[in-house]
Amino acid sequence: MTLEEEPKNVPKTKKNSTCIKTAIPSISENKTSEVSFTSYDQRSNLQFKIDLAPLEEAISKILSQPYANSITPGIRLTFMQRLNYGFALFYEDIKPRDPIEISYEFDLLALHKHQWKFLVELAKMLMFCEQFASLNYKDKYLLFKNSWRLIYELERLYSTIEYFGSTIDDWRIMFDDTTAIDFRKVKRSKEMSQETFDKSQSLWIPFQQKQQNLLINPMKTLKLTEYELVYLIAQMLWTLQDDEDYSEQTRLVAEDVSEQITNELHNYYVYQIGLTNYAHRLVKLTKLIESSKPYANSISSGIQLTFMQRLNHGFTLFYEGIKPRDPIKISYEYGLLALRRHQEKFLVELAKMLMFCEQFASLNYKDKYLLFKHSWRFIYQLERLYSTIEYFGTAIDDGRIMFDDKTAIDFSNLKRSKDMSQETFDKSKSLWIPFQQKQQNLLINPMKALKLTEYELVYLIAQMLWTLQGYFHSSPIAKITLFL
Repeated sequence: MTLEEEPKNVPKTKKNSTCIKTAIPSISENKTSEVSFTSYDQRSNLQFKIDLAPLEEAISKILSQPYANSITPGIRLTFMQRLNYGFALFYEDIKPRDPIEISYEFDLLALHKHQWKFLVELAKMLMFCEQFASLNYKDKYLLFKNSWRLIYELERLYSTIEYFGSTIDDWRIMFDDTTAIDFRKVKRSKEMSQETFDKSQSLWIPFQQKQQNLLINPMKTLKLTEYELVYLIAQMLWTLQDDEDYSEQTRLVAEDVSEQITNELHNYYVYQIGLTNYAHRLVKLTKLIESSKPYANSISSGIQLTFMQRLNHGFTLFYEGIKPRDPIKISYEYGLLALRRHQEKFLVELAKMLMFCEQFASLNYKDKYLLFKHSWRFIYQLERLYSTIEYFGTAIDDGRIMFDDKTAIDFSNLKRSKDMSQETFDKSKSLWIPFQQKQQNLLINPMKALKLTEYELVYLIAQMLWTLQGYFHSSPIAKITLFL
């Protein structure tokens, strides 16, 4: 789930789509609105599509209200008092509920369903706070967008510790309100093949160990109270991003609220729990925010893992649409029209595959188009040869190459072209035969000798995509993303 731009009118799900719907409370009436999860053969073919429009509409409707949700008329409450009240209602809806099932399988669809419920409840929680609710819609949306990942991460770990306790070597983490995943024993993912999952373990296991050491275990040692968690949520919310265009009013409110919540935390330590020397605990507390950023922020090393996982997942769906399908016809005739038809299909599926990757999808349209434009031919060539070797094997003297998903051309015995006269074709052979022989020697045969794996192919696709062309003017963000 990404919220990288303000909500737009997203086309609604087609009537012939299969939808999974989750009821979420409406904003102003005792009715329910529905978040739709559109699924195409969602489990058997590892494909699902999610309709973001209902979620965006629900959040937009909540944040567009100009006044804070009422608590007790006539009583003036501080920011932390209001946020604590909102958190109590919020947590009642998303806390763990017995019995908790321990899972050893990732389920991205289940994760999205819980995240969407979390996002709606979080937006409602923040609207209990007058300082937040009184801001203009754009700034409320920016504050929400820039803080929800950090808040989500800390809340999931807080809920984990509340339910399972603070044993250091326990790798179970709450996934949604009824399921926890044991990351030490996770065996598969519903959204990728077993082969791809097994290969990805060498990437995400070290990252999970780092998260365990730098964030989860310190939280277990600290034994965070609910009030301290709410304080951290307030800090995350009001820490403004330097590159965002907030209004002057919002910057002044953020400064004022940050001072208020610091004073209220002091009062909590000194007068409520009798902790006068709390400086050391406060340092550890604020360190949790910094430790959670590499996990939740899209410019962290952790998301390098997510990029390859997402690209592998996208490739699985992409390849299902363009791979060779029996029976394969061997042709001795070149047809440009058939080539164009297959390339058109390839280009559409490739674009969809790349949009699974957050770093790519978050770029502006111009940069996405330039990266796509300058890489697709290389990716196409490599994929066709990979498919050829997968289907026909690695015999060095085999001149057959996959043309589309049902046809291969035997270039060593090519006799004609549908797009030129026989005379023109015969004359052109002196030009393209040396080129084909050079391709066979420098690219096809080395690929056959290498026996490229699917994971290695996806890695090469990533390299081709992010190798920026020196002559095209990409934005600084696109250039920075190259190094992520």
